[in-house]
Amino acid sequence: MKKKAHSIKKVFAGSIARKLFTLIVFGVLLPFFILNGFFYRSIISNSMSNYINMSLNTMTLLSSTVKGYFDSIDDMIMDLYRDDEFFVKLRNGFQDYVDKRDFEDKIIRILRKNKEFNSIEFYVSKNHSLYKFSKNFHISSVTITNNLTYQEIEKTNRIPFIKNTMQKEYAYITPSHEMTVDEKGKKVKGFSFNRQIKNLPGGNILGIISINIKYDYLSSICNSAMINPNESIFICSVSGDITFGSKNDAKIISNLKSAIDKISYSENTEEKGIIKPDGENWIAFYNKIPFSEILLIKLIPYDSIYAEITKIAFRNIGISMILLSFVVIIVILVSLSITRPLSKLREAMNHIKSGNYNVSVRLNGADELSAAVETFNLMAEKINKLINEHFKAQLSEKTAQLEALQSKINPHFLSNTLQTIKYLAVRRNAFEVSEIVDALAPILRYSIYSFEGAVKLSDEIRNVERYLLIQKYRYLEKLNYKVYVDPEVEDFQLPRVTLQPLVENSVIHGIEEGTGKGCIEVNCLKKDGNVIISIVDDGRGFSEDKRLSILEDIKKYNMRNMEESSSIGIRNVFYRLKLFFGDKILFFIDSEPYKKTEVKLIILMDEPSAAIEMK
Repeated sequence: MKKKAHSIKKVFAGSIARKLFTLIVFGVLLPFFILNGFFYRSIISNSMSNYINMSLNTMTLLSSTVKGYFDSIDDMIMDLYRDDEFFVKLRNGFQDYVDKRDFEDKIIRILRKNKEFNSIEFYVSKNHSLYKFSKNFHISSVTITNNLTYQEIEKTNRIPFIKNTMQKEYAYITPSHEMTVDEKGKKVKGFSFNRQIKNLPGGNILGIISINIKYDYLSSICNSAMINPNESIFICSVSGDITFGSKNDAKIISNLKSAIDKISYSENTEEKGIIKPDGENWIAFYNKIPFSEILLIKLIPYDSIYAEITKIAFRNIGISMILLSFVVIIVILVSLSITRPLSKLREAMNHIKSGNYNVSVRLNGADELSAAVETFNLMAEKINKLINEHFKAQLSEKTAQLEALQSKINPHFLSNTLQTIKYLAVRRNAFEVSEIVDALAPILRYSIYSFEGAVKLSDEIRNVERYLLIQKYRYLEKLNYKVYVDPEVEDFQLPRVTLQPLVENSVIHGIEEGTGKGCIEVNCLKKDGNVIISIVDDGRGFSEDKRLSILEDIKKYNMRNMEESSSIGIRNVFYRLKLFFGDKILFFIDSEPYKKTEVKLIILMDEPSAAIEMK
């Protein structure tokens, strides 16, 4: 016992390849053969059940088709009852040639309605005469045999069909018999559909019609209902007379008779079922057509069923064996794809263990093992990368501090220079220059901190007014401006230096490029709880295409574009406002040249509506 346990432990303590081989044998091959045994038994059982159900279904469908076929023939005969003159002639007999010709025409029309109708015999009770109508074989016409007397009818051996039909309430279908189908005397098998023609309302029999029909259609539908080539399908009467049979083997006919003897049925209902006689090597499925004596029977030898099912089972097992072979090959290849990279990885780890981090393992693949190897390769690289990133971060921080210091030194230097210019301007009585310097110096100080931080709207407006004052000295009477701030919004917070670039845009594109005087209005209001800031000018403006182009540029604007741009125009302003307010800032542009060009900002105090878009 200890030796067996030691052997098992030795197997599972070995290499991965040995473990995978053991897995193939005990985890794949052995279960496969066990399951195939159960699978074979299951296929035999389920296939037999499926075969029986399929046969029952096909027989039900065949029964419905055959019934419909016989009903269509019966309907052609029933059409005669709609012709009152026809029944007068049958009651009174044929008085002259015209009566007889009219009778013949009606029967000929029935004969021509179906290509499978070979001939029609019509027995008239009034004078005990039998009229025969048959299709000519070379032209589309009918040959009519002169009427026969009752004594002559006896000589034709057709009395049985007359007697049998007179005894049946419904249609009587004769057993299979031969009929001539061409002018050379060729004979084929067919059947006859016979029906009484009764007097209404009396009920006495005025005549009997017998339609001789070829097997073409019945043979077609019966063959289509056969699942197995060894099956046999019969259409027969409950007494055993065969109307149609797909096979004429004596042993099969004997089995058919035996099956009919075991069927119990009711005359006016549809019956169906299965017959499995003990000790016999066949099974029968039957359907009885209601309101008739017609049976449909399918006979199948058990051997043929099991042979077909066994063939299917072995085919499935063969396919599974082929698939199993592929699985085994794939498992072996997968085993090699795992063990070889692991060997390389173990060797590389020994280098790491010795302190050599400059090592890597290269694998081609995208599986978990490749991911693990890639992680191993990145381990040493990441240490150097982290060191380099930390050093660069410190260097960038120092550079940013120096740049910030330099950005503050330059404006202070310019501010001191402006004070010197103002002093010189006052000494020389250039008071306009002094006023311009007074307006420019605060603008410069206001911009020292660049665009960082938020300011009150009132501070931003003062910066705008100083800018407009400077531009007024430049453009004189060509520029007028108005500034209005609602007291309710004076303390409203927004990013520094956002309105001045928009006003500057109106000055340059509206006033400077205009042909006459212009006016700029800056209005800051509170409406419906929202803050509205508008910059309006009556200058040159721009076209609708230009307006849409500006809006499209704003939508596509991002931080990289801002860093690469030297301007601080509309796109820059909108981007900073978007960063500050998020989705609560709406931006509108409208232009009607030399009448009104308006840039409007709406800052929503409540949650923004998804229906509002930038226009």
